[in-house]
Amino acid sequence: MKRILIVILLFSLLAVPIAAQSVGPGEGLPIIEGNTSGSINIGSLNPLRCLATDCSTVTALLFPTVFGVDPQSAYFAPNAPDGLASDWSISDDGLVYTINLRQDLYWSDGQQITADDVVFTLEAILSDEIESTQSSALLDVIDSVRKVDDFTVEVTLQSPT
Repeated sequence: MKRILIVILLFSLLAVPIAAQSVGPGEGLPIIEGNTSGSINIGSLNPLRCLATDCSTVTALLFPTVFGVDPQSAYFAPNAPDGLASDWSISDDGLVYTINLRQDLYWSDGQQITADDVVFTLEAILSDEIESTQSSALLDVIDSVRKVDDFTVEVTLQSPT
């Protein structure tokens, strides 16, 4: 009897993720994330200030990245569901990335995500005024960031990478 209850419990836990896959993005069911570390240290839910793995895992589900990954190919791809970039180009010298942003993404308060948001985020990380796990990686790579227009950002690197 005990084994039957365990099996029923396991199958009932699988029903929610399966059902969650049947609805579109942003619709309906909760996201369930397993925790095998034994402790939860969420800390700040600001992705710029996430220092713990648990925090990074949660914020990765809440905030899009600039370059999304195509779920089929596992490569960075334009218009990927988890990315802001509709497309991008790289200068011949490999130093300047021009990123065109999708225009169909909004914050939870209804405000559209724009180049100002991307520039603000990257400049905050590069300012070295906040403690961010991303600072050390980006400070050695990015030379400058600028808004070209409301949905275009230009990132200049220190060297081709």
